Amino acid sequence: MKAREPRHKVFVRARMNCAGTWQDITVQNVSKRGLLVRPAEAVPKRGDYVEVRRGALKIVARVVWSAGPLFGARTQDAIDIPALTAARAAPVTAPTEANSPVAERRERPRVEEIAARSQRRAAAFQHMVLLAGIVAVALVIGATLFDVVDRPFAAVRQAMAGNS
Repeated sequence: MKAREPRHKVFVRARMNCAGTWQDITVQNVSKRGLLVRPAEAVPKRGDYVEVRRGALKIVARVVWSAGPLFGARTQDAIDIPALTAARAAPVTAPTEANSPVAERRERPRVEEIAARSQRRAAAFQHMVLLAGIVAVALVIGATLFDVVDRPFAAVRQAMAGNS
């Protein structure tokens, strides 16, 4: 069994975006690739992607469990623990065009959008392969039928050529 990553107890206030809604959170412990979080409002569901911000630090993670007022999230990239604990909390200000979550989403596609686009491409590729297979089978059947139908006509052509 794989050894569990060491946890660091912390009490770090930050902001979290889940499904376009920002809220205050407290990170209660952190490991190299995971966070234990207590949100101020709603706890996200398992499988949801969250964006945690503290100062200039941005962490994107996926919720792997939730129990009561807490949830655990796992990141793909390693978390810079000293930067998380040392960073000053970003002041809560009204979003401007430059720092708004909407403007940022326009810059980088969300994970869900990338996954949906990938699924559409995979489905299109499957349809193209299926269509190519159907065309190949139709060509083989057509060539076989042409050969079957052409044999009697070839015999008639040969017989007519021999009588002339």
